[in-house]
Amino acid sequence: MSGEIYLLGFIGNVLFWAILIIGIISLLNNIKKKSLKKVMYIFGWLIFAWSSLMIFMNFTMVDWKIKLTHNNFKMNYYQSDIDCKRRFILKIN
Repeated sequence: MSGEIYLLGFIGNVLFWAILIIGIISLLNNIKKKSLKKVMYIFGWLIFAWSSLMIFMNFTMVDWKIKLTHNNFKMNYYQSDIDCKRRFILKIN
């Protein structure tokens, strides 16, 4: 298996999820009940352990190529006009 990592997209995803997770953590820190905090603490570590396992497996089992950004916009997908026709067909058996 092989894959490509685009650095600009990767950095953007890391920043987005870091801001989102930090916001959620700051909201959850305002909770006063100790039992609920303990459950969230254990659940958070379980998610962290599972995520770490998945990340490790993903990065060790796939042959990754690292590029700065994708260049799909350079491929000129639509060099010719697209001809679409709308038709509704009612088939009764």
